[in-house]
Amino acid sequence: MNGRAFGNPGWYYVGAFAGIALSAVLAYHIANVSFVKMLGKASIVIFPVHALFWLLPYKVFSVVNWYAFKLTHSDFLVAVIVSGIEISICVPLYFALEKCAPALIGQSKKRAPTPAPAPSAEVPLVQSA
Repeated sequence: MNGRAFGNPGWYYVGAFAGIALSAVLAYHIANVSFVKMLGKASIVIFPVHALFWLLPYKVFSVVNWYAFKLTHSDFLVAVIVSGIEISICVPLYFALEKCAPALIGQSKKRAPTPAPAPSAEVPLVQSA
């Protein structure tokens, strides 16, 4: 970003660091939300798979964008709607990969817990004094 194009470079950096601080505070406060944790785990699948949406035929993707813009009249809301559609398609794929091929997403194969050994049936000898 060029300070000459956006005004005073000092205020530009103040605004940038204020945005960074706001993002850090927001991340700290939503870190324990279960949906956010699940998205964090699923991001290894969401990031590469959502790029496949770029390969969809232009007509299909432009119809979705056009219809979303027609409903909302806002580019921001269109981005939120399209992101919601992409995430809702990618998350089930994550759960399928987690169940069928966990090695593809960097997890070890889940094994059934081994049962604890049964206590022995022998009665200890008690000596009387």
